[in-house]
Amino acid sequence: MNKLARILLIILPVFLAGYAAWCFIPCQPQRSYPVPNETKLLEFSPAGNYVITFQRNEGRLTLLRTDTGEVAYSAEIPYLVADNVSGGFRAFYGLSSDDRWLAVCRGSPDDSQLVIVHLDASNMATTVTGLPPNPSSYYPSPAFSSDGRYLTYCIQTAGGQKHTVFYDISGQHEQLRVPGAFSSLGPPTREGKWFFLGKERFECWDVVQKHFDDRFPPWTQHAIMSIALSPDEHAIRALCFVEARLFPPPPLLSASTVGLMSSPLGQGPFLAASALIPGRTPFPKERIFLNCCDLKTRTIETAWEYSFPPSAHLFLNGIASDPANFLLIKTLDDEGNVVQELLDVNSGKVLVRYAQPISMLEEVSYSYMGQTLPNNMGAGLIHALGRTGEIGIDSERRVLVSKQVNRDPILWRHFGKQLSWLGIKQGPPVLFLQFHSAETGKLLERVSLHTPYTAFRCVLAVHPSQPLLAVIDEQTTGSQLQFWYLPPPKPWGWIIGCAVAGGGCVALLRIGFSKLRSRDKPAATAATASIAS
Repeated sequence: MNKLARILLIILPVFLAGYAAWCFIPCQPQRSYPVPNETKLLEFSPAGNYVITFQRNEGRLTLLRTDTGEVAYSAEIPYLVADNVSGGFRAFYGLSSDDRWLAVCRGSPDDSQLVIVHLDASNMATTVTGLPPNPSSYYPSPAFSSDGRYLTYCIQTAGGQKHTVFYDISGQHEQLRVPGAFSSLGPPTREGKWFFLGKERFECWDVVQKHFDDRFPPWTQHAIMSIALSPDEHAIRALCFVEARLFPPPPLLSASTVGLMSSPLGQGPFLAASALIPGRTPFPKERIFLNCCDLKTRTIETAWEYSFPPSAHLFLNGIASDPANFLLIKTLDDEGNVVQELLDVNSGKVLVRYAQPISMLEEVSYSYMGQTLPNNMGAGLIHALGRTGEIGIDSERRVLVSKQVNRDPILWRHFGKQLSWLGIKQGPPVLFLQFHSAETGKLLERVSLHTPYTAFRCVLAVHPSQPLLAVIDEQTTGSQLQFWYLPPPKPWGWIIGCAVAGGGCVALLRIGFSKLRSRDKPAATAATASIAS
């Protein structure tokens, strides 16, 4: 019995110390590199070899190597940045799918050029064209073709008319210039068809024959969230939605309400448009659906449709993340409880249902009329879910990354008045980085960031093929570009070390106590003998 007690006396502290370390020692990033202050993370490059950042105070675009954090390329871009603007940067650069080529607008707003940089050849640059003043007014949006042989970009004439140019990289000349076009659905297809979105319908140009090819029937009148060519280039797919509003819809769709949506895969494949549903009833059936226009038959069909319960009210947050490969949707189950579903945009299938919706900072929807919803709203809230933005999901669909703010710490929640009487002030909101299982919705880890809480400032970027997350943490000692493994592993070194230290401390205390007892035992025996004599 005494032997078992001795064993338990050592093993129990080992488990207690290890469990305490498991609970209180936070996970650490896989690696981190210092970056200048006021640096904004934009995204991973298409192949994941670089992380792209923008330094606000210098207007400088920088490519950092993912494996080493070293600067691979840096240039000043002619973009006038406002303090409250978080997008627009990606309209000034584009990378090829293999990360070999970079097309970037560099220089000042009054004197800038569009150049192609060969990243594998010591950043050798070739000038494509000089840009008219103030590129922020027409967004060049350079993008490479899938084979890397051609480049597309937008330019503005002296008269203010926008043109989209198809440029032959090897021949170093313009292949085609489309006047009046500003919103293409990406570079031309492999068959040489180049699609544009007009005011009311799609238009197609033949880049081989260099002439206008065809005009499509009028597109759907429903609100369009995103639009792109299908991977096989046989159809145009538009993610649409219908929502009920208590105020009249905006006027007809015009150029001022349409713009290219930033995409980690290049500028152009995604288009964001204001919601317009002329002549609809005040309370239509709220739903979201995918319309496909077959390029051969010119027919439009609905590939899938997702409907909401009558009590749910649709609110779409299309800027939560891009590209919108998935949708995170709050809805109701059969018993009327709020649940959350993960929907695949390509197939329209619900991949998983979370019985408990994920609590995250992105519980706010900014509509086209400027509506702001309160946190923890019920069924109907939809978040676009991709690799870059306020939330993100990895390529293997295992981990969902988001942010959360602790505005009311537990100490202040219960003892706020007493702490105020003592003159203690509550600190600023704490921003947390949290990792949920994409399969179950279970919270895996939550770590605090030093970045001050500012909406749409701390960007999360997930690697296109590896379980890796990039985020910039603005610490007091300087900003750090952090790379987190998904999901982040526990700090096993610290946990094992604490467990061994806990067991070792108890063992040393026991040895010291035993020696002290053995030292005092002869003296006690002698004293007893003298008394007996």
